[in-house]
Amino acid sequence: AAGEQVIDTRNAGSFAGRHIPGTVNVPFEMLAGWAGWIVDYERPLYLIVDPDNAHEAVRDLAYIGIDKVAGYFEHEAVATLSEAGVPPQAYQVMTPDKIAQRVLDGEYVLIDVRNETEWDEGHIPGAQHVMLGYLQENATKIVNGKTVVVHCLTGARSAIGSSILQANGAEV
Repeated sequence: AAGEQVIDTRNAGSFAGRHIPGTVNVPFEMLAGWAGWIVDYERPLYLIVDPDNAHEAVRDLAYIGIDKVAGYFEHEAVATLSEAGVPPQAYQVMTPDKIAQRVLDGEYVLIDVRNETEWDEGHIPGAQHVMLGYLQENATKIVNGKTVVVHCLTGARSAIGSSILQANGAEV
């Protein structure tokens, strides 16, 4: 609620099902690869992380220059806040056949977060290309009142992208 940056390192499925509003999901095994693109290096960072992985997460972040980790919460913090009356957020994970017509009708905005070379090899007509690493800085341009669908090759990057956009006010 105070606008602190919080990265939730749970897996994408757990995050999608229930998470703390305003948090961004970067699964633990992807943390060092993507946090550097997303985190504001000048502000304190908090993690939601398994205590067994906390030391490794802080170390990996320090290796990429993120050394303002102010603290961490265990995964149970999500349930604890829900029980304390803080309504959690969630988003749906859907297959292309379930949303294709809504995308074609312009009801949903489709964001492709793959790399440039992947995009150049082929993409869905009507999709907007914003590589995942640039999504945070472009989020306010994308959030426009329509539901946003985020797409990548395997779903891993789209999960991170969905959390970034939702943390910035998008309906995903």
